[in-house]
Amino acid sequence: MSLCEINQPAPDLTLEGVSGNPVSLSQFKGKKTSSLFKTEALSDNSTKSTWRSCA
Repeated sequence: MSLCEINQPAPDLTLEGVSGNPVSLSQFKGKKTSSLFKTEALSDNSTKSTWRSCA
């Protein structure tokens, strides 16, 4: 996956929403959104990424 750049379209991605249903960035197409991605290290040396978006 390529890096995202400020003020450029983001690649579409789908992650699990709070309700457990999939949420895709493309669902917000045409709306102004703000996204925050956070990656954290877990105790088993794997990583976990979280995504927050506001429309």
